[in-house]
Amino acid sequence: NNRPSPQVERFKVQSGYFRLYRRKLSSLSPLQQLRLNYQPNLPQVLQGPNRLAEEHRKGRVCADEDVLRRALPCLASAGHHKEVRLEPQPDQELNVLHLLPDKPSRNMRKNDSWQTIANQSEGNLVGLAESPSDSDVGGTGKNKLDKSPMPERTPSNSQLCRFELKRFHQRIGIVLIGRAGPGVNNVIQGLYDHLQVWDGKVICIAMGVAGLVHNFSFELTEELLAPHRNQGGCDLLGQSQPEDIPKLGHDLRAISHTISRLKLDGLVVWGGRNVHSWTARLSEYFVEHKIRTCVIAVPASVQSDLPLIEQTLGYDTACKLYSSIIGNLAIQAASAGMIWCFVRIPGRSISHIAAEVALMTHPHVVLMSADTGNEQLGLTDVTQMICNIIELRSRQNCNFGVILIPDQLLTSVFEMKQLFIEIREIKDACPDLFESPSTLTWKDLIPILNMLPPLTRALFQSLPERIRVQICQAVVEGGAGTRQGGTIDLGTVA
Repeated sequence: NNRPSPQVERFKVQSGYFRLYRRKLSSLSPLQQLRLNYQPNLPQVLQGPNRLAEEHRKGRVCADEDVLRRALPCLASAGHHKEVRLEPQPDQELNVLHLLPDKPSRNMRKNDSWQTIANQSEGNLVGLAESPSDSDVGGTGKNKLDKSPMPERTPSNSQLCRFELKRFHQRIGIVLIGRAGPGVNNVIQGLYDHLQVWDGKVICIAMGVAGLVHNFSFELTEELLAPHRNQGGCDLLGQSQPEDIPKLGHDLRAISHTISRLKLDGLVVWGGRNVHSWTARLSEYFVEHKIRTCVIAVPASVQSDLPLIEQTLGYDTACKLYSSIIGNLAIQAASAGMIWCFVRIPGRSISHIAAEVALMTHPHVVLMSADTGNEQLGLTDVTQMICNIIELRSRQNCNFGVILIPDQLLTSVFEMKQLFIEIREIKDACPDLFESPSTLTWKDLIPILNMLPPLTRALFQSLPERIRVQICQAVVEGGAGTRQGGTIDLGTVA
């Protein structure tokens, strides 16, 4: 056993310590070492100077803007409810008209124009810093740009250097909230590499929301990041589950104190849909209390279910992985000539993954949760449709095929929706039956079973005992997705 012992970083908590184990380059496998040399292709807009430009699309951010104003009044009053696009910075001088104040004053002094420069966007300042020097404009007449990142400190541009330094020495924090997903280490890697150009620092906040509240942080170095480049996993920072937000996420004051102690210029939050609804409230709190820290949300979800986002991080990787597995199963079924493969894949009510995988693998049957719910299909209708296709292919001497079933399909069929409604009505009428949901057993379910109508009772009896208990517990807890059954594991339902 010549493997080196892993490094451990400890953080003190009330109950003791929690540990983050550090990777070492010497312990990586040959495939992991091969990944270290991969260089991702940057889009053209990220290969040079860029800037943010406002998009003028009425109703694009929200159809009813009054809803946003009521939910996030401080952000609305500050003019932050805008859609922007990232575009290359024009390689030209800043127009001299941009340097003039909006309302000239009679008592305007000689150096007041520098205040106008300070109010310009950061991209325009960089463009001005790269413009020809005074000697070039007045003497040679050559229109040649100075490509040096920092202009020389001459009396004519000393004020400009002071404004350009805002891009240097920035401290950006990053925190992972939610489940691990593909691309998380590449986000950290890209942020670190970009800040190295501007002599900035990346402050890693460990263990998600708990780290924000209790200040579990450390500075990222090349030694720590090197074993994680282009790799999977989230053991570099640790993570917290979205369920931790109701427990700790309300303590925004403690989070703001952590941000202030770390002196962060920006905070990058990795998470999905539920996480970024909390991120919006955090931004609102910062604006309300005048905390000068930008909050950047990284949309990460294998379901690609965030509004206004064309595709989230992790979605493409998940779809290609499932397509590879389902494609191999399809080849095996066709080779045997007598196998039907029923494949259960992740898919919420919108079934984005099921649709994308179907386009890549061309299965014989794809059950979409959204279509099943919209057409009010029952279990009998779904079963009959599958049997008809199997019979039709059998007549063509094709006794094989692949059927894709989203794992939340049963929550969208009519009978299951009716079951949730009736159990909720029983809970409202007889709350004594649900006093201790965590300790429910099959004996406790007998009174509930007797109060259900005949058809719903037969469906409830056909479910495994564990699923019956989970349905009752989900109704009692009233968590997110209870009305659609989103929090219930229906994977073992026959």
